Amino acid sequence: LQTTPLTVDLSRRTTPVLDETVYLFAEFQNDTGAALLQGQATLFHNGRFAGLGYLPPLQPGETAEMGFGPDERITVSRQLLDRSSGDRGLFRGKRRIERDYAITLNSFHDAPIAVQVFDQLPVAEDEDVSISLLETSSRPAAVDYNDKKGVIQWVGTLEPAKESVIRFGFEVLQPADRPVPFLR
Repeated sequence: LQTTPLTVDLSRRTTPVLDETVYLFAEFQNDTGAALLQGQATLFHNGRFAGLGYLPPLQPGETAEMGFGPDERITVSRQLLDRSSGDRGLFRGKRRIERDYAITLNSFHDAPIAVQVFDQLPVAEDEDVSISLLETSSRPAAVDYNDKKGVIQWVGTLEPAKESVIRFGFEVLQPADRPVPFLR
């Protein structure tokens, strides 16, 4: 049994379309000069017990990431603001489907906190269908994040006791004779 403290970079991430929880993650590098064996790890955050985790085998210089569970001092919600559809152009025969959302975050930390927010765009598998972000959308840091089609990422800093809102909307244009796709 051995105690090996590691320097970590903490990040907070949320995907409110799936779960309205913000999670704390720790990324670290094996800077011990020796291989770390896989096994159970006891996790501490700010000197307090944070839980148990699984440490993968790590060679010197390799990096890994471990989840530290929910950050209950940040709240997040995702609301549908507008759901509309209609036909666009008598001769073009296009159907327009629009969705507009607000993602609201509140931090109850005493200091600014960096956070990553993820959401999804529909992915067109037909060249006759086009999908675009609405102009009212907050500019994302990445679209197709890490080469994952339809995954959008915003990166920002939450100020203490201040609400932060991300506006997010998209438009789908498709032939009017096609069935309407399922969209949340």
